Amino acid sequence: MATTPGTLLLLGGAPFGSAPMLDRAVVDQLSSSHLVVIPTASAYGHPERELLAVAEALSPHDITVEGLIVLSHSEANAPEMAERLRAAQSICLTDGSALHLKSVLKGTPLLEALITAWQQGATIIGVGAGAMVLTDPMVDPRGGALTTGLGLIEALAVVSHLGDKDQDPEGQKFHRTVALAAPEILVLGLATDAGVAVGPTGELTRLGEGRIEAYKAREPVQLFS
Repeated sequence: MATTPGTLLLLGGAPFGSAPMLDRAVVDQLSSSHLVVIPTASAYGHPERELLAVAEALSPHDITVEGLIVLSHSEANAPEMAERLRAAQSICLTDGSALHLKSVLKGTPLLEALITAWQQGATIIGVGAGAMVLTDPMVDPRGGALTTGLGLIEALAVVSHLGDKDQDPEGQKFHRTVALAAPEILVLGLATDAGVAVGPTGELTRLGEGRIEAYKAREPVQLFS
């Protein structure tokens, strides 16, 4: 993978507070103790509750949370939202609907501001759907096919909630992704309590203790010793 400006934390989908080792690893990677949380993927649920839950879970780690509630494409086009995000040093995209998150952010000033913050060294966290959307290609959560993502990292595809009993209990969607991926694409499967950090030089670091599977050209890859 290419050199990257800031750090990306790609998480399997566990809510903050439910996987203590993963929480601690994430907090240690943050560029700032002030975290801007964008609950766009949670638009069909309760984004305000999502923000409160993140704030409560991270409060013991001395992390303060600022919510940037952007739920529609028109809101993502608002200059004031982009301005608030551009200077942030720690940013989180929550879990939920990956397809909605992509449709809201694609081609907007808010996405440009996210990339600018990352280019200035910010840490970007993607939880579940948020992790899936940040790469290019992106995995379509409906069946595991590959589609266009937001492209912060290329030649990488993420499958979150690996082995989840509700989302993909038999791993069929994950293995469909592996089968469909071009040979140059690294496919990462992340259990909910697992994650990886993609550092400024493109190196991958394990986060948490959960299961991680990696494939390239349909063959398993050993990422960590």
